[in-house]
This record gives sequence, C-alpha cells and structure tokens, in this order.
Amino acid sequence: MRCLLMIVTGLVLAFQMGCRSTQEAPDLAPINQGVDYFGTWAINDTENQLFNIIVRPDRTVISNWSHGNRGAWGERGSWKRNGSRLIIEYGDGWTDILMPSRFGVTRQSYRPGAKLDGTPASFGSVVRVDEEAARYCGVFSADGEDETVFVSVLSSGLAYRSHSADREQSTPGTVIGCWSSKDGSIILAWSDGGRHRMIRQRGVYVLQPLEEAGSSADSWTAQARMLTPVDGLAFGGLSQ
Repeated sequence: MRCLLMIVTGLVLAFQMGCRSTQEAPDLAPINQGVDYFGTWAINDTENQLFNIIVRPDRTVISNWSHGNRGAWGERGSWKRNGSRLIIEYGDGWTDILMPSRFGVTRQSYRPGAKLDGTPASFGSVVRVDEEAARYCGVFSADGEDETVFVSVLSSGLAYRSHSADREQSTPGTVIGCWSSKDGSIILAWSDGGRHRMIRQRGVYVLQPLEEAGSSADSWTAQARMLTPVDGLAFGGLSQ
C-alpha cells in the first residue's frame, strides 16, 4: 500500500513539474526570426523627426526624409538580410539596422563610415504604417514643362515639394505642406498657398488643384498633374 502511495505521489509531482515547465516556456522562447520587413515603416531621424521608409521586395528602399540637400527627392537605399536583422544602406552613407525585439521592431542608425558593431548615432522603435495610411506615403515625381517636381508625403501628416533643380543645392527650395484624408483621397495644403487633392485609382496617382493658387505660389500648383511613384510601382500595398 505504501509503495502504491509513493508511486501515485511521484506521478502527481511529475505532472505538476511538467505543467510548470509548459507555463515557463514562453518566457524562455527565442525571439521570432521570421520578421516580414516588406512595407512602409515610420521611423525617427537623429533630430527625432518622423519620416517613412518603404522596403521593397526588389531589395530597394525608398525614404521620404526631406530635410537633406535633396529636399522632397528623399533618399534611396538597398537592403540585405543578416539573420533576423535587416541592414539598409543609403546612398548618402547612412546605415539603418532593423531587428526584432520583445517590444516589436527596433532600429539602430549609424553615420557614414561608422562601424556597425559600435555605438549607433540614434536608436529607437519603428512602427509599421497601416495599409490605408501607407497608400499615399512615399515619394512621387511629376514632369513639368522644364523640370521634374518631387512630392514627398509622410505618414505624420506632413508633405514636401521641391524641384529637381534644387537637388544639388545646399539649401533646397522646398515647399512645406500638410495633408488630411477625405473621401478616399487626401487634401494637400501648401505653405505657398496652393491646395491639391491627391487621388489614387487603380495604382495611378493624380494631383488636382482645388482652387486658384495663392499670390506667392508658382504656376505648378495651378495645374492637374499625374504623379509617378519614384520606383514606378504603387505604394501602400505591395500586391496592388
């Protein structure tokens, strides 16, 4: 009888230890290695200014960071995988590393020439932009009579516009604007007095003037334009 009691007690203890191990397993589980980085992300620069990067399946990255000497043209980069990390190298020499953590996806940014195993210039979390907002995020170009104009739309509600001639200047003539959603489109209000409605239909973007341009606005704001994403593909949904 005593032997039977000891056997039963042993089975109960073994069952309890098994349950405890099962409960503790999630805390010891490794970070998910299968992060899908494709799509649009919100990220902060070294001055804590928000901008977006668009990670494309063709190993290119589009950035609508518009504070550099290229204005609304933004930045271009390429990416490569290193385990669970995504390493993005931009044309200006900066490098961003995206990696998974227990709190989501984090980012480390390194200045040109810096070693990637050293202290980053800045770091923080990155947030995936939902598909509806990402529909208009990115960098677009529109050909004018004599030059190309770039329009940069950020998920923060800001927008920038600059001419191709400004890209090589140290202080580009960039026009700042803001946007809001309305009836499946967005309304762009520019600091020079121009206002546009931006519509996306079947992957084609059209910029329509809403009213006569202000006295300080140039003639560009008074005309309807077809906008082309800088990589030739629609933003927002990779499959659309």
